[in-house]
Amino acid sequence: MNMRRKPTPVSVRAGQVEFVKVNTDAWRWRDVYRWLLGLRWPQFAAFVAAVYITLNLLFATLYSLEPNSIAGTGLHWFLDCFFFSVQTLATIG
Repeated sequence: MNMRRKPTPVSVRAGQVEFVKVNTDAWRWRDVYRWLLGLRWPQFAAFVAAVYITLNLLFATLYSLEPNSIAGTGLHWFLDCFFFSVQTLATIG
């Protein structure tokens, strides 16, 4: 049984000419920029904060995989790895 939905055409206007795209999905990775532009400021700030924290948690996890990767880590070694990641990413650029 085929449960696939039939794609709907997307209409794009450029001046007086109308282009209709067929067999295209509504969401593509190239639409991320347009999606970001459509967010309200609080939503955009929350999105940026979530990406920043997620990225730092990822790097903290990678740092914590090697026990001696950061010198001077104490009892709260994962927090030390997290703050090391925050400090490292803050100095890049």
